[in-house]
Amino acid sequence: MEAIWADMARTQLPSWVTDVPRNWGTAARGKLSANNWRVICTVHLPITLIRLWGGDDTPEDRKYKLQNFMDLVCAVQIANLRSISKKDIELYEYYIQHYLTDFKTLYKSAKVKPIHHAALHYGDILRGFGPAHTHGAAFYERYIHSMQGENHNMKLGLSFIYQIIALGSHVTTGELELTFMRSSAREAKLQALLFDRSEVRERVGELAKTYGAFLAEDSRGTRLAHMIDTAHLTQQPDFAFDETCLRDATLPDAILPLLVQFLNQKYRTTIYSTDGFHGMSVSPRAKFLDKFSL
Repeated sequence: MEAIWADMARTQLPSWVTDVPRNWGTAARGKLSANNWRVICTVHLPITLIRLWGGDDTPEDRKYKLQNFMDLVCAVQIANLRSISKKDIELYEYYIQHYLTDFKTLYKSAKVKPIHHAALHYGDILRGFGPAHTHGAAFYERYIHSMQGENHNMKLGLSFIYQIIALGSHVTTGELELTFMRSSAREAKLQALLFDRSEVRERVGELAKTYGAFLAEDSRGTRLAHMIDTAHLTQQPDFAFDETCLRDATLPDAILPLLVQFLNQKYRTTIYSTDGFHGMSVSPRAKFLDKFSL
């Protein structure tokens, strides 16, 4: 674990990848989200394990364990593709079968669990229903996780099914449900008051900033994926960016011909050129964006 934590501290992740708590795996850290585990197993563990177990002088049993783990990583990566083909599904089935076969060979005392059996059938699910994000339950899992973190004072509420089973007995609406509804309404009103009323915001400036920072959520991982899916479904291509981050520059002489070649290939034409004599001249003037994040 120490080696993994040390490598994590030296690893710079892309802005769209969720950062993982540095003390994961400890009792103090507690539970991790499914997306945290996915980043750990597909990014951080391969970096460390390949460094420790991938050398020529590594004992053979560790090399086999590394290969076994990488088979699992490949299967997970394919299963989480946003678009998938028949060839991808065949590769997933190859890697997951290879992983489980070697898993039983390497770890003879380990038990095959239902999740392992389900993974063997996931290729059929991908064929029948498409990529994982079209039928996954990450959206609901996030809300379940949020509700589990609320203090409910052992008042579990009353489900709709329970009210039906009550068969006419006097059943009152659950206190837990009412509390969630009231809290949501109060938060919506407070946000509207702070963000829509400038005179109120001026009087409580620091409080509004603190509250805004508290509301800011990490939208990467499965949440960002669902946001992108929603944008595609609603066909809203609007993209906003801060123009103050742009700076004027001139493309280097080595880059401009490559840009012309790219444009001609992309649009299947020959009208673009660097001089203007053989077609439409492409200007070397450009605007650079030094940094962006998703």
